[in-house]
Amino acid sequence: MTRVAREHRNNVVIGAGEVYLDLFDAAGAKTGERYLGDAAGAVLAIATEETTVFSGTGAVAQELERVIRQITREVRVTLRDGHGMLVCR
Repeated sequence: MTRVAREHRNNVVIGAGEVYLDLFDAAGAKTGERYLGDAAGAVLAIATEETTVFSGTGAVAQELERVIRQITREVRVTLRDGHGMLVCR
């Protein structure tokens, strides 16, 4: 009897790419792209922290709104150099 797979995952490997960085100066203008290297992989993670605001009237507090207090962004790029891999955070 054939066993049915409940979960299917493709292990797809996408070819490497070039990574460029374009910084902003104090006036908000772009300074021009800079080549960082040949990338073997990249990960982008975004997390938020929120606060819940409750009403102060009445016997039972009611939720009025959820307010985002902080957003954390993290980018990890794995670059190839002549000697192996370099991970930048």
